[in-house]
Amino acid sequence: MVVRHATPVVRPDDVLDALRVVADSPVPGVARATRLAQGRPDGGGAIAEPLSEDRAAAGSRQVDLTLG
Repeated sequence: MVVRHATPVVRPDDVLDALRVVADSPVPGVARATRLAQGRPDGGGAIAEPLSEDRAAAGSRQVDLTLG
């Protein structure tokens, strides 16, 4: 499933709070959302790497910023 949003209309914790109000038993735990990938869907349904165009444009100008 791909969900596109800038600001969620209903946050996961709001849904759990509502369920606690209407359900006979409390919903345990804290709401947690996990981002599995970030980027735009490509034509094949996969998630495109969001910075690939910038990296290609930078070419040999890339700088190694590793510490050590």
